[in-house]
Amino acid sequence: MEAHFGDNLEFWRPQQKCKSELAFSAKTDVGEAVELAFEKCTSETKILENAATVLRRHIKDAQSAASDMPWPPSAEYLKSTAASPPSSLVEFLSQLVTGKSLVQATEKTHTLTASIAEDICSATTQGKWPMPKQTLLDVTVRHLTGRADIVAILNRYGHCQSYAKITELDTALAYQVQKADRLLPCNISVSQNIVSHLAFDNFDINEETPSGAGTTHTTHGIIIHEASTSSEEVIKSMHQQQMRQRSFKFVAPTLQPCYSKRRVEPVFHAMVEESYSGVPVHDRVCTSGNFFAFLLSHYSKLE
Repeated sequence: MEAHFGDNLEFWRPQQKCKSELAFSAKTDVGEAVELAFEKCTSETKILENAATVLRRHIKDAQSAASDMPWPPSAEYLKSTAASPPSSLVEFLSQLVTGKSLVQATEKTHTLTASIAEDICSATTQGKWPMPKQTLLDVTVRHLTGRADIVAILNRYGHCQSYAKITELDTALAYQVQKADRLLPCNISVSQNIVSHLAFDNFDINEETPSGAGTTHTTHGIIIHEASTSSEEVIKSMHQQQMRQRSFKFVAPTLQPCYSKRRVEPVFHAMVEESYSGVPVHDRVCTSGNFFAFLLSHYSKLE
């Protein structure tokens, strides 16, 4: 610059070497140049630019520190575990919306600022940092309306993910349910010799066909089983590799044929360690038919 402009250019060097030098025309007074530079640095436009730069840096740092979202994400993860926007951004939005600090804001303000903050984080990272709102709103709108065009409109305004992304999520959830599925509910124990009572009956739909074929015959059944009160039917989250599948192909499990040649009754193993009126009761193995007769006969002996 000195070689090009020569004596027409003046430099002002600050005492702190970490600060930039000020270059101005030699025809301009030094005081006037410093005043113009000060006004330029303290103007509202410059302050807003600095604030935007600081918030952008905070968002990028929060994105780098956030852990990867499991696939498919569970509702509990999106509500409580997922990374939230930086507090500086939420505080800035609270001051912007209400003119008050986030501590003094109402619950409605908290919800509004959090929603706007997640949209800003998603837009700043160009959708590379998935936010809980982007997924939850997408799933809710799709299942309430079933309209791809509504989801597309919200996606163009930056409020949720694309329709293709949410179909990939639904497909992953369907495969997760299929992997966790089994013939019996999880609160039905297949061990510990817990007595279960089953009742099945055919539930035929009367249909008239010329040949009598093609009618519907189904069998419905119930199982009565003593289960603990803490047992809940919850599908455990199983992380999968994220695939871009948008359709689910169900493969029905094959059941082994079961043939019963004759009717049989379950065998009970009754164990009583105590004795009544001096009459010891030993271990007995009996069928359901004579089990109650055994109890009645012992009851009459006790009398």
